[in-house]
Amino acid sequence: MPYLFVHFRETRTPDGEQVYFGISRDGFHWEAVNGGDPVLWSYEGDKGVRDCTITRTEDGRFVILGTDLSLAYGMPISTRVRGRRSIATGATRS
Repeated sequence: MPYLFVHFRETRTPDGEQVYFGISRDGFHWEAVNGGDPVLWSYEGDKGVRDCTITRTEDGRFVILGTDLSLAYGMPISTRVRGRRSIATGATRS
């Protein structure tokens, strides 16, 4: 059974706070997808994506959720005080 690992890289550069995929057949040996470059890039909100997770909806779609946050571009004072109030998703059919 293949595994998909969705993650960001812990760097304070714009490309480190994007969505990366890793694949594995056994869950121990991983291979970077897309030559190690981001698979999805955020151009909205804070322009960064962190803390990704995958969930399956009731109608069978897989959805990737992530925190809209970028330390590379600087965190606005309003985010530090009030937090984020929006969410963006991408979905696909299985």
